[in-house]
Amino acid sequence: MSLNFIGFPVGSALGGALAPLSLEAAFVLALALNVVAAIIAFVAIPQSGEEHFAERTAT
Repeated sequence: MSLNFIGFPVGSALGGALAPLSLEAAFVLALALNVVAAIIAFVAIPQSGEEHFAERTAT
């Protein structure tokens, strides 16, 4: 959980620095980074743990 929460202060710092320059750009960047995070999660997290468990026990 703590690793998941590390993005909160980073996002706040980036958003706080970008918002005075362009509020629209801050929202677009937040949207783009959320889409990237969703794609990474979709690719990196296996659909079920059974295949990975079978690979570990077979060796």
